[in-house]
Order: sequence, then structure tokens, then C-alpha cells
Amino acid sequence: MKLPIPIKTLTRIAREAGAMGARHFGRVQAEHKPDGTLVTEADRAVQRLILGQLRERVPDARELYLLAEEDTDPPNADVTDPSAARFIAAVDPLDGTTCFAAGLPLWGVSIGLLADQQPVGGVVYMPLLGGPEGWMYAVGDTGPAQLNGAPLTVRPHRPFDNYTQLAVPSGFPRWGKLRNYTGKFRSLGSTAHHVSLVASGALDGAVVGRAHLWDIAAAAALLERAGGVIRTTAGDPVDWQALYADRLPDAPLVAGAPDTVDALIAQLELRPPPRRTT
Repeated sequence: MKLPIPIKTLTRIAREAGAMGARHFGRVQAEHKPDGTLVTEADRAVQRLILGQLRERVPDARELYLLAEEDTDPPNADVTDPSAARFIAAVDPLDGTTCFAAGLPLWGVSIGLLADQQPVGGVVYMPLLGGPEGWMYAVGDTGPAQLNGAPLTVRPHRPFDNYTQLAVPSGFPRWGKLRNYTGKFRSLGSTAHHVSLVASGALDGAVVGRAHLWDIAAAAALLERAGGVIRTTAGDPVDWQALYADRLPDAPLVAGAPDTVDALIAQLELRPPPRRTT
């Protein structure tokens, strides 16, 4: 399926957005939103840049509907139902705002494209990691998922041991645990980055939590093209259409190679579902 915006263009937009975020980094104060999460003026400025660039390239909201974390009224003209559009762009201008506000470089830009209620492409850009060019995860309408141009493959499943590495939300100990797990937990501040690291094979898997659409749309496309899956802890596929209306999944999500996801589901014990992912 040909994307409405070429992946090279999306990477350029993400780099420009990441550069703007980097200019604000360490210079803004965080505010609390009504849901208790944090936002900064950088989130808003970066989002305005991304939405403006996307809408400039695809003026018709019936071709590309824009959904974004910080803007309750994105520029979609008179189109009110995202399902009526051919494509949806799900934008998280700064995934990892808590890290951003704290002065930690573990934040990034996520732009995911969906069609037919499935992620089909996108970029996750971590501008302050991996050297002067940052880490650019990208997946287009053809070819493999890539990190800075190198193809990605998920790590094949192996029995969990002391060297297993799983990404989890920072609040995971409050609402879940893995039975008989002796490996490492990593909590790196950005849901999109967690799933991208799983797609790259750097991590065995991830417990994602109850994520918003903009948290996971781009990374889920990367993961699938790299040979992985993302499912609920009940073993069900993600209900992407529900996420269009920001109805969070009823159960947390898990990501990894198919057999790794099965193993995570089998060993995971949950308390009442969490309200936030990080």
C-alpha cells in the first residue's frame, strides 16, 4: 500500500521535529494535564510543526486524518470520523515527556500511519541517542523496518533466563509481575522506543501497558515488519479502531517475537489494569 507521505519525507519531518525538541531540551517547565501526565511548551511547539508539515503535504483530511496527543482540535476541517479517512497519522510529538522534563535524553518523536485499521508505516526518532544523527527507526510501504538504514529483525524466542531483557513501564511493579522471572527489566521512558528496541532485537520483549494510539502506532508497524507481534495479555490483537477514539485497551499489551509474547502472557500476573503506560 502506497503511503500518502513517502517515508523519506516522514524522516525529514521527524528530524526537524527532533531538532526543535532538542533546542527546547533543558529550557522548559513541565505542567500537569487533567489526566495527571506532564506536558511542556516543547510538546505543543513540536506538535504544531509536525501537524503543519503533514497537512501541507496532504491537504485533504479524507485522505489523511491527523490524531495527536496534545491537540484536542487537530486540523481535519469538517471530517469528524477518523475511520472515514484513507489513512490516519498518529503523532506523539515528544514520547517520554517525563524524561524530557527531567533532563534525560530518553525521549523521541513518533509519527505512525494507519490504514484499514492497521499500522502500515511510520518513524520513531530518538534525536539525542546514538551520536549526532540520533536513532531513526523507519518503516515504509515496502522493504524492511530499519534503524539508520540497517534492516531490523526481532530477537528469536529463547527460554527466559538471567540474561533476558524486557522493557516495562516504570509503574509495572505496582500492577504486574512475571512468575519465575530472573532476567532484567528496563524502563527507558518512551513506549515508542521500548517497542522499537524490541523490533531491533536489542530487547527480548516488552510489557507495554494500556497504550494510546500515538504511543504505539509507528512502533507497531516497525515491529510487525521486523517479524514481531503486539497483543493484549488476553492474547487478542490490538483493537486499533477503538484507539482512534482514545479508548484504551481493556488489558495491557505485550510485544516481541510470537513465541516470546506467548511466554509473557503465560507468566504475567496482573492487578487491576493500569491507567497510564509510563
